[in-house]
Amino acid sequence: MPGPDDSGSSTRDRCGGTVYTRPELLGPRQIRNARFTESRFGRRGLDPGEVRRFLARVAAEVADLQAEVTRVREESYRIKEAMRRWQSRHAARVNERGYR
Repeated sequence: MPGPDDSGSSTRDRCGGTVYTRPELLGPRQIRNARFTESRFGRRGLDPGEVRRFLARVAAEVADLQAEVTRVREESYRIKEAMRRWQSRHAARVNERGYR
């Protein structure tokens, strides 16, 4: 059956001290480099040009989405750091007053 080449690689993660593996996320490079088997019956099957154009479009969309995820993660980090700084300043003032 025609389909993209799958390397089957995985990434190791830690969760609560436990190490587990998960498949690597599909990225623009994997999509752009996907190869499909050729039909054994001459011109039957998918149009290679159409497949390549589609893969290029999908790769561009995935790249845009990954860039947006990175931007949102960076923004989230900045907001969390600002909140931590505010909480630390607020806690210091509360402790100076003797409140609990």
